[in-house]
Amino acid sequence: MSQFRSVLITGASAGIGRALAIRCAGPDVALAIVGRNEAALAETAEICRSKGARVLEGVFDVRDQSATRRFVDLADAGAPLDLVIANAGVSAGLEPGFPRERPEDARRMLDINVAAALSTVEPALDAMMTRRAGRVALVGSIAALLPLPYSPTYAASKAAIHMLAGAMRVNYAPKGVGISLIVPGFVTTAMSQRVSGWKPFEIDATRAADIIVRGLEAGRSEIVFPRALWLGAVIAAHLPRFIRDFAFRRFSVEVAGDGSAK
Repeated sequence: MSQFRSVLITGASAGIGRALAIRCAGPDVALAIVGRNEAALAETAEICRSKGARVLEGVFDVRDQSATRRFVDLADAGAPLDLVIANAGVSAGLEPGFPRERPEDARRMLDINVAAALSTVEPALDAMMTRRAGRVALVGSIAALLPLPYSPTYAASKAAIHMLAGAMRVNYAPKGVGISLIVPGFVTTAMSQRVSGWKPFEIDATRAADIIVRGLEAGRSEIVFPRALWLGAVIAAHLPRFIRDFAFRRFSVEVAGDGSAK
Protein backbone atom coordinates (compact mmCIF):
# COMPACT_ATOMS: atom_id res chain seq x y z
CA MET A 1 0.00 0.00 0.00
CA SER A 2 1.12 3.58 -0.62
CA GLN A 3 0.13 7.06 0.51
CA PHE A 4 -1.73 7.60 -2.79
CA ARG A 5 -5.49 7.07 -2.64
CA SER A 6 -6.49 7.24 -6.32
CA VAL A 7 -4.05 5.77 -8.81
CA LEU A 8 -4.15 5.03 -12.53
CA ILE A 9 -1.60 2.67 -14.08
CA THR A 10 -1.31 1.61 -17.71
CA GLY A 11 0.35 -1.63 -18.75
CA ALA A 12 -0.91 -3.32 -15.57
CA SER A 13 -1.48 -6.79 -17.03
CA ALA A 14 1.99 -8.01 -16.03
CA GLY A 15 5.53 -7.02 -15.20
CA ILE A 16 6.27 -3.71 -13.51
CA GLY A 17 2.72 -2.45 -14.10
CA ARG A 18 1.16 -5.36 -12.22
CA ALA A 19 3.73 -5.05 -9.44
CA LEU A 20 2.98 -1.33 -9.12
CA ALA A 21 -0.77 -1.95 -8.89
CA ILE A 22 -0.28 -4.55 -6.17
CA ARG A 23 2.15 -2.28 -4.32
CA CYS A 24 -0.35 0.60 -4.36
CA ALA A 25 -3.41 -1.50 -3.47
CA GLY A 26 -4.98 -1.32 -0.03
CA PRO A 27 -8.15 -0.37 1.84
CA ASP A 28 -9.72 2.91 0.71
CA VAL A 29 -7.55 2.97 -2.42
CA ALA A 30 -9.15 3.44 -5.85
CA LEU A 31 -7.12 1.79 -8.59
CA ALA A 32 -7.73 2.27 -12.31
CA ILE A 33 -5.69 -0.23 -14.31
CA VAL A 34 -5.28 -0.62 -18.05
CA GLY A 35 -4.12 -3.52 -20.19
CA ARG A 36 -4.83 -5.30 -23.46
CA ASN A 37 -4.87 -8.84 -22.05
CA GLU A 38 -8.28 -9.17 -20.41
CA ALA A 39 -7.52 -12.37 -18.47
CA ALA A 40 -4.16 -11.11 -17.20
CA LEU A 41 -5.63 -7.75 -16.22
CA ALA A 42 -8.41 -9.54 -14.32
CA GLU A 43 -5.75 -11.44 -12.36
CA THR A 44 -4.10 -8.16 -11.40
CA ALA A 45 -7.47 -6.73 -10.37
CA GLU A 46 -8.33 -9.75 -8.24
CA ILE A 47 -5.05 -9.52 -6.32
CA CYS A 48 -5.59 -5.81 -5.73
CA ARG A 49 -9.19 -6.35 -4.58
CA SER A 50 -8.00 -9.00 -2.14
CA LYS A 51 -5.93 -6.24 -0.52
CA GLY A 52 -9.02 -4.06 -0.13
CA ALA A 53 -8.71 -1.80 -3.18
CA ARG A 54 -11.59 -0.69 -5.39
CA VAL A 55 -10.54 -1.52 -8.94
CA LEU A 56 -11.68 -0.11 -12.26
CA GLU A 57 -10.43 -2.18 -15.21
CA GLY A 58 -9.87 -0.86 -18.71
CA VAL A 59 -9.22 -3.41 -21.45
CA PHE A 60 -8.12 -1.52 -24.54
CA ASP A 61 -5.08 -0.53 -26.58
CA VAL A 62 -3.52 2.67 -25.24
CA ARG A 63 -2.86 3.69 -28.84
CA ASP A 64 -6.59 4.45 -28.99
CA GLN A 65 -6.47 8.08 -27.87
CA SER A 66 -10.24 8.45 -27.48
CA ALA A 67 -10.56 5.29 -25.37
CA THR A 68 -7.64 6.38 -23.21
CA ARG A 69 -9.12 9.82 -22.54
CA ARG A 70 -12.53 8.35 -21.73
CA PHE A 71 -11.01 5.94 -19.23
CA VAL A 72 -8.84 8.58 -17.55
CA ASP A 73 -11.84 10.92 -17.29
CA LEU A 74 -14.00 8.10 -15.89
CA ALA A 75 -11.40 7.16 -13.29
CA ASP A 76 -10.93 10.78 -12.25
CA ALA A 77 -14.68 11.34 -11.96
CA GLY A 78 -15.00 8.33 -9.66
CA ALA A 79 -12.06 9.27 -7.44
CA PRO A 80 -9.93 12.34 -8.25
CA LEU A 81 -6.58 10.99 -9.35
CA ASP A 82 -3.56 11.87 -7.26
CA LEU A 83 -1.13 9.62 -9.18
CA VAL A 84 -0.99 8.54 -12.83
CA ILE A 85 1.76 6.21 -14.05
CA ALA A 86 2.12 5.96 -17.83
CA ASN A 87 3.80 2.57 -17.66
CA ALA A 88 2.60 0.85 -20.85
CA GLY A 89 5.51 0.13 -23.14
CA VAL A 90 6.93 -2.33 -25.63
CA SER A 91 10.40 -3.23 -26.82
CA ALA A 92 11.88 -4.74 -29.95
CA GLY A 93 15.19 -4.76 -31.74
CA LEU A 94 17.44 -6.85 -33.92
CA GLU A 95 15.81 -10.27 -34.09
CA PRO A 96 17.78 -13.44 -34.93
CA GLY A 97 18.18 -13.66 -38.69
CA PHE A 98 17.18 -10.05 -39.40
CA PRO A 99 19.76 -7.35 -40.23
CA ARG A 100 17.65 -4.44 -38.91
CA GLU A 101 14.56 -3.65 -36.90
CA ARG A 102 11.26 -4.52 -38.49
CA PRO A 103 9.62 -1.24 -39.59
CA GLU A 104 6.31 -2.25 -38.00
CA ASP A 105 8.06 -2.83 -34.67
CA ALA A 106 9.76 0.56 -34.81
CA ARG A 107 6.45 2.37 -35.47
CA ARG A 108 4.70 0.42 -32.73
CA MET A 109 7.35 1.40 -30.16
CA LEU A 110 6.99 5.08 -31.02
CA ASP A 111 3.20 4.85 -30.94
CA ILE A 112 3.01 3.10 -27.56
CA ASN A 113 6.12 4.32 -25.74
CA VAL A 114 5.72 7.98 -26.69
CA ALA A 115 2.37 8.90 -28.24
CA ALA A 116 0.27 6.68 -25.95
CA ALA A 117 2.11 7.96 -22.90
CA LEU A 118 1.11 11.48 -23.90
CA SER A 119 -2.49 10.38 -24.46
CA THR A 120 -2.51 8.97 -20.93
CA VAL A 121 -1.10 11.93 -19.08
CA GLU A 122 -2.73 14.81 -20.97
CA PRO A 123 -6.28 14.37 -19.60
CA ALA A 124 -4.89 13.65 -16.14
CA LEU A 125 -2.85 16.85 -16.22
CA ASP A 126 -5.94 18.87 -17.14
CA ALA A 127 -7.78 17.58 -14.07
CA MET A 128 -4.79 17.90 -11.75
CA MET A 129 -4.10 21.49 -12.79
CA THR A 130 -7.68 22.40 -11.93
CA ARG A 131 -7.14 20.99 -8.42
CA ARG A 132 -3.51 22.17 -8.26
CA ALA A 133 -2.60 18.75 -6.91
CA GLY A 134 -1.39 15.40 -8.21
CA ARG A 135 1.62 13.60 -9.64
CA VAL A 136 2.29 12.12 -13.07
CA ALA A 137 5.02 9.55 -13.66
CA LEU A 138 6.54 8.71 -17.03
CA VAL A 139 8.58 5.54 -17.47
CA GLY A 140 11.89 6.01 -19.23
CA SER A 141 14.89 3.71 -19.18
CA ILE A 142 18.63 3.69 -18.63
CA ALA A 143 18.65 2.61 -22.29
CA ALA A 144 17.72 6.21 -23.12
CA LEU A 145 21.23 7.33 -22.21
CA LEU A 146 22.95 5.37 -24.98
CA PRO A 147 22.36 4.82 -28.73
CA LEU A 148 21.81 1.07 -28.46
CA PRO A 149 22.64 -0.51 -31.84
CA TYR A 150 20.58 -3.63 -31.07
CA SER A 151 17.41 -1.65 -30.26
CA PRO A 152 17.71 1.86 -31.72
CA THR A 153 14.03 2.82 -31.76
CA TYR A 154 13.44 1.63 -28.20
CA ALA A 155 16.35 3.78 -26.99
CA ALA A 156 15.06 6.72 -29.03
CA SER A 157 11.51 6.36 -27.70
CA LYS A 158 12.73 6.37 -24.11
CA ALA A 159 15.04 9.33 -24.79
CA ALA A 160 11.94 11.21 -25.96
CA ILE A 161 10.22 10.38 -22.66
CA HIS A 162 13.22 11.71 -20.72
CA MET A 163 13.09 15.00 -22.61
CA LEU A 164 9.32 15.25 -22.16
CA ALA A 165 9.51 14.62 -18.43
CA GLY A 166 12.23 17.21 -17.93
CA ALA A 167 10.36 19.89 -19.86
CA MET A 168 7.00 19.06 -18.29
CA ARG A 169 8.45 19.16 -14.79
CA VAL A 170 9.43 22.81 -15.19
CA ASN A 171 6.13 23.72 -16.83
CA TYR A 172 3.75 22.05 -14.37
CA ALA A 173 5.50 22.72 -11.05
CA PRO A 174 3.99 26.24 -10.73
CA LYS A 175 0.59 24.71 -11.48
CA GLY A 176 0.78 22.40 -8.46
CA VAL A 177 1.43 19.17 -10.40
CA GLY A 178 4.54 17.06 -9.87
CA ILE A 179 6.24 15.20 -12.72
CA SER A 180 8.44 12.17 -12.06
CA LEU A 181 10.67 10.29 -14.47
CA ILE A 182 11.21 6.61 -13.68
CA VAL A 183 14.54 5.34 -15.03
CA PRO A 184 14.87 1.57 -14.54
CA GLY A 185 17.63 -0.76 -15.61
CA PHE A 186 17.04 -4.45 -16.16
CA VAL A 187 13.90 -5.75 -14.45
CA THR A 188 12.90 -9.39 -14.69
CA THR A 189 9.78 -9.31 -16.87
CA ALA A 190 8.56 -11.11 -20.00
CA MET A 191 9.81 -8.11 -21.99
CA SER A 192 13.33 -8.26 -20.61
CA GLN A 193 13.53 -12.02 -21.04
CA ARG A 194 13.31 -11.54 -24.81
CA VAL A 195 16.66 -9.73 -24.75
CA SER A 196 19.68 -12.02 -25.00
CA GLY A 197 22.96 -11.11 -23.40
CA TRP A 198 24.35 -9.74 -20.15
CA LYS A 199 21.87 -7.99 -17.84
CA PRO A 200 23.87 -6.49 -14.97
CA PHE A 201 22.15 -5.69 -11.65
CA GLU A 202 18.84 -7.18 -12.80
CA ILE A 203 16.10 -7.08 -10.14
CA ASP A 204 12.59 -8.50 -9.94
CA ALA A 205 9.43 -6.50 -10.62
CA THR A 206 8.32 -6.48 -6.97
CA ARG A 207 11.55 -4.87 -5.86
CA ALA A 208 11.36 -2.39 -8.75
CA ALA A 209 7.80 -1.41 -7.79
CA ASP A 210 8.84 -0.79 -4.19
CA ILE A 211 11.68 1.50 -5.28
CA ILE A 212 9.36 3.38 -7.64
CA VAL A 213 6.53 3.89 -5.16
CA ARG A 214 8.87 5.04 -2.39
CA GLY A 215 10.41 7.52 -4.80
CA LEU A 216 7.01 8.82 -5.85
CA GLU A 217 5.91 9.17 -2.23
CA ALA A 218 9.03 11.22 -1.58
CA GLY A 219 8.14 13.48 -4.53
CA ARG A 220 11.34 12.72 -6.39
CA SER A 221 11.61 14.11 -9.90
CA GLU A 222 13.83 11.22 -11.02
CA ILE A 223 13.74 7.66 -9.71
CA VAL A 224 16.82 5.87 -11.03
CA PHE A 225 17.80 2.26 -10.32
CA PRO A 226 20.16 0.57 -10.07
CA ARG A 227 22.51 3.47 -9.47
CA ALA A 228 25.63 1.51 -10.48
CA LEU A 229 24.23 0.70 -13.94
CA TRP A 230 23.00 4.27 -14.39
CA LEU A 231 26.46 5.63 -13.51
CA GLY A 232 28.09 3.23 -15.96
CA ALA A 233 25.72 4.38 -18.71
CA VAL A 234 26.41 8.05 -17.94
CA ILE A 235 30.16 7.45 -18.16
CA ALA A 236 29.78 5.46 -21.40
CA ALA A 237 27.65 8.23 -22.90
CA HIS A 238 30.48 10.71 -22.36
CA LEU A 239 33.21 8.52 -23.84
CA PRO A 240 34.63 9.47 -27.25
CA ARG A 241 32.34 8.11 -29.91
CA PHE A 242 34.91 5.77 -31.46
CA ILE A 243 35.51 4.09 -28.09
CA ARG A 244 31.81 3.64 -27.46
CA ASP A 245 31.24 2.30 -30.99
CA PHE A 246 34.11 -0.15 -30.60
CA ALA A 247 32.66 -1.40 -27.31
CA PHE A 248 29.19 -1.87 -28.82
CA ARG A 249 30.65 -3.94 -31.66
CA ARG A 250 32.21 -6.32 -29.10
CA PHE A 251 28.78 -7.36 -27.77
CA SER A 252 26.25 -9.49 -29.59
CA VAL A 253 22.68 -8.83 -28.46
CA GLU A 254 19.46 -10.00 -30.06
CA VAL A 255 15.83 -9.32 -29.17
CA ALA A 256 13.32 -12.09 -29.76
CA GLY A 257 10.10 -10.89 -31.35
CA ASP A 258 6.82 -11.07 -29.41
CA GLY A 259 4.65 -11.34 -32.48
CA SER A 260 2.58 -8.27 -31.59
CA ALA A 261 3.42 -6.30 -34.70
CA LYS A 262 3.05 -9.16 -37.17
